[in-house]
Amino acid sequence: MSGARRARGSLLAIAVALWGAGCGGAPEPELQEVRSAKPNPHVRPAPAEFEDIPAVPGVARIEFKENTIDLGGVTDTGTYEARFHFTNRGAERLVIQKIKTGCKCAQASTARLNYGPGEKGSILVTLKPSGKKGYLPSVVQVVSNSTPNELETISLLATVEPMLELESSLLQLGQLQPGEEHRVSFAMSTRIPDLTLPSFHTNREFLTLQNISQGQPDEDGSRGFTGELVVAADAPWGVFSGLRAASASIQVRGTPKGGANVESGTYSFRIEGSIYREVVPKVLTGYGAGSVGSLLYLGNLRAGATFERRMLLRGHSAPFLIVDAKLEGPAASLARVIVEANDEDGFEIVLAGTAPDRRGSLRGDIVVTTNVPGEETLRIGYQGTVIPRR
Repeated sequence: MSGARRARGSLLAIAVALWGAGCGGAPEPELQEVRSAKPNPHVRPAPAEFEDIPAVPGVARIEFKENTIDLGGVTDTGTYEARFHFTNRGAERLVIQKIKTGCKCAQASTARLNYGPGEKGSILVTLKPSGKKGYLPSVVQVVSNSTPNELETISLLATVEPMLELESSLLQLGQLQPGEEHRVSFAMSTRIPDLTLPSFHTNREFLTLQNISQGQPDEDGSRGFTGELVVAADAPWGVFSGLRAASASIQVRGTPKGGANVESGTYSFRIEGSIYREVVPKVLTGYGAGSVGSLLYLGNLRAGATFERRMLLRGHSAPFLIVDAKLEGPAASLARVIVEANDEDGFEIVLAGTAPDRRGSLRGDIVVTTNVPGEETLRIGYQGTVIPRR
């Protein structure tokens, strides 16, 4: 018993001695900072200069010098470029998989798609803001194997001011009487002091732009232009709207505000109307069915497929007679024209046939001869596209 007590006492003395050594005079060791051998790639490093950020081990990382470039004021006739510079900040190869723009007015490209660690590259964004007006943000999406964000966005900003602003992009003429000249006024404006209009034209022989003149500058610096669209007295019978709408183009030339170079461009507007007095055309089948029109739209036709389209020619105030009807154009040997009497005091013009085996455009006219003075010759257009067999 006495031996056991002595052993326990010795152990207790040793324990006390060790406790005293740990809490007493011997200094404690300094704490050592523990660092991970592999840094967490999802932790963004502290802000630093673009050129001095160290590579991130184990991943690829794309980093742009700037994600947004603002061009400021631009015109809608110019072409503008901006280059977005980037560096692969990772230790693995960076692979750009896709570059997608959110606007058809912008295109983006890069010299190559593969970049080693530390390599630099750039994405060129080209902006053509034709037809745009006001604030225009063009967002570009860049998809790559970058960590942590596989999708990066860059933005090219601009404020677009047209060189010439049309009062309307569509000039509605309504129903016009054949055999008479018609004049319709239109207006435009500009903020460019030296703007000139070197030329202007339409895509129809019976339509001309005349008497274009400019007014005095307003208080805000803008100037107005006025002009007339003239419809010739010998304009043909028919409807020019929808797929058959006419158009006018005006060329401009001038020096934009703050610019050093002269720019030029072309502005267009659509023209819609109809010219008839007694014989009224109405589409019965296909595109535009139920509306006044002089076009039979065939749409997409499978090679070898049969088709049929109908149009009603109705007398406005009195019955009339159709003397003849024939086909002109590619369908002349593939289709036939049938004239059928209609209960609405008129005639149905039926175009029926088989699409050719060769794909391509199929368009032409049905020429109808009547006994109506001033409307003896009527041209009904047909238009379609032949596509391959299934």
